[in-house]
Order: sequence, then C-alpha cells, then structure tokens
Amino acid sequence: MKPDSSFFLSLLWFAFGNWVLPGAPLSAEPAADTSEQVLITDLEVDPAKTGWTGFEVWQSGRFEAEWTTAEANSGKRSMKISGGVWASPKFEVRPFNFYRVTFASKTDSPGYWMMEFFDSKGQEMAADDYSNVDVSKQWLKNSFCVMARAGASYARLGFRPMKSGVWIDDISVAPISRGQALEFTDELYRELPPVKFMPEEGRFKALNRTMEKLRSSKELTVVILGDSIANDMANSQFHLLLERNYPGSRIRLIHSVRGITGCWYYEQDNHVESYILDHRPDLVIIAGISHHLNTNAIRSVIRQVRVKQPVVEFLVMTGAIIEPGMHKNWLAKGMTSPPAVVRDKAIVKEAEFYASLCDAAKEDNFATFDMRTVWEEYLNQSGQPRSWFQRDFVHANVRGKQILGRIVTRFFEQERDN
Repeated sequence: MKPDSSFFLSLLWFAFGNWVLPGAPLSAEPAADTSEQVLITDLEVDPAKTGWTGFEVWQSGRFEAEWTTAEANSGKRSMKISGGVWASPKFEVRPFNFYRVTFASKTDSPGYWMMEFFDSKGQEMAADDYSNVDVSKQWLKNSFCVMARAGASYARLGFRPMKSGVWIDDISVAPISRGQALEFTDELYRELPPVKFMPEEGRFKALNRTMEKLRSSKELTVVILGDSIANDMANSQFHLLLERNYPGSRIRLIHSVRGITGCWYYEQDNHVESYILDHRPDLVIIAGISHHLNTNAIRSVIRQVRVKQPVVEFLVMTGAIIEPGMHKNWLAKGMTSPPAVVRDKAIVKEAEFYASLCDAAKEDNFATFDMRTVWEEYLNQSGQPRSWFQRDFVHANVRGKQILGRIVTRFFEQERDN
C-alpha cells in the first residue's frame, strides 16, 4: 500500500488513508459492463481541466508535476510527476467488479501507481491496490487488474514517484469480466518461477464447512482480516483461482484491513462487529505481519465471532514479504537487509509464534498455515532477489502478490485420497 521508503510509519499511515472502517453489507454482484471505459485520457487536454489533482504526501514533501511537451508516448503531451501524488477525478465502480488499468510510463527510478476506493458517502476506504511503476528508459506499456471493494461506489487512480520524476501518458481504466481478470493473473504468473510447495495432509480438519461449499459449488464469503500485507495477499485475486479449481463455486472476497493493525486492535470495542460480523463470513483468513505475535488476541477475535456466528471458520497465517528482522532503522542506515543475528532472532520468534498458534488451534478449532516458511523457501528457490517481488522493503509488488495468491491456492487444493 501507499509506501514511503524513508519513514515506515508514514508509509503505513498513508497506506490506509484516513483508516475508515470497512464498507457496507454485501449486495448481489452485478455483471461487469465492458462496453465503455470509466477513465481515459491521452493527456492532450490539460488534465487539471478534467478533474486531475495533486496533493502532498505526509513527510514526503510537496506536490510537484508538469503537463509538458518534453516527452510523450503518443501525441504531444504527457505528465511528469516529481513529488507528491497526482490523482484522477473519482469515477464510479461497482463492488466486486474487475477493472483493467493501463498507462504508459517512463522513469529512471521506480514509482508507484495506486487505486483507492470510496464509499457512497465519498469517504476513503482503507483497502487500496498499490504497486510499482518499473524503471524504463523507453516508454513502457503497463497493464494491471483491480477488483472494486465491497461497499465501494467510487475509485480514483493515482501516481507517485520515489526519487526522480515519473512520466505518465495514455491512461485508461475499463471494466473487464471475471474471466478476463483470471487471464490477467495467468499471464503474470507465466513470467514467474513456479510455486512448488506441497501442502500438508489433514489441513482441512477445521475447514469442513468451507471445503464443503467449495466442492458443492455454493457461494462462499471470505473475509481477509489484517494489515497492508493481508491486503496485498487479497489483491492477488486468489479467489478466482480457487473458483477455477472448484468449478461452479463463487467466492466473495472482503478486504477487511487497517494499516499497521492486527488482532490486538480487532479484539477491542466493537471492531469484531464492524470488521467481521457485519460481512457474515463463512471463512475468516487472519493474515499479515502486525499481530505482534499475540496468539491470545487472535484467540479472542475467534471466540468473539463464534459467540454470535458459531459456524464461521478461521485460517490463521504467519507473515510474509518483509525480510525477518528488517526495520526502517536499518533502511535509514543504507542497509537492504538486517544484520544476520537480528534476522535469525526474528525467525526464531516467528517460529515460536506459529508453534503457539498450532497449540491454540487444537483448543479453539481453527486452521493454521505457516506462510512465512513457505514464502522464504520460495524466495530461496526462485533465483530472484527479494526486492524483485517487492514495491518497497515492506510490501509486495504485483509479482509478490501473485506468488502469495498462488501459495494460498495451493493450500486449498484438494487433498489426495488415502
């Protein structure tokens, strides 16, 4: 989500805007209207006259951009963003529909693009979609797929540089079908080292109702609960892969997330109500890196939910993406990895946390998955550096998101007959 490579807290604060609570209750999913684009500009007309605006990013300096004839992918004009965020006017979206985002870019250092969502009252929602604008000395055509959030009525597209300016041209956002969104994930995955891990047998003992719905082609509502890392995982569109693996099934995926936040927050006040119960889930996947390794808080959330909705099932995961022990302090010192002793201690602590989850799962009947171990093993086998899968030192880019999604899909594969 909305990163700031120099300040970890500002990175995660900006990642979730105003920290608005999740959206409205679900309604029937409409069919995608692919007849027209919801946003389009070749930048030959002054974008300020069509509602494009710029704003500063907290602790990251002023907005600075130029509508210019110095560079262009097509026509005579493009936009160069040198500071802050340059954002489109809001456009209408329909919950659970998919949209293809395309634009041309040129930059000497990585930048970011983002899709932010707003409810019917115009309030920003916490869960966005965020990834890199890659370095390219020539104009590069970009194409991404985004799903509108539950409760979303509007969205806006934005661009942000990291260091040097980012040139942008020929922007469009258009609705696409569910099948086209699935094709996009397959196209991306074909360019990546494959996921090879083999899931353990018996992992569905606490997920009987979930698996029965998948196998019998029933609708399944899944809530992803956690932080920006959990949001990245949900942005992989893994639910489309599961629908393909279980023909006839239909999955509603709810991003119920908040920056730098774990179950230590969700267990308090009425947060279980607003973040989980209001969505009436069949399955809650608790994920991310912000639970403070607090097993008791996770158990508290699970128990509170089951008091009112006893049939809800849970899958609790360890974290991923960020290197164990990595912190903004190491980054400030110019380090891309933590000292080995710090990393080793972090790995031990997370292993202890997972062991405690497994013990708790026996009493509270929830499923567990050690995403951290599988993620690190994938990186070791991929032949690519960790940074190739990241948009900053904390979060995933589209490649990293896709791998998270493929790992989750592999977890839910049919178990072999004994």
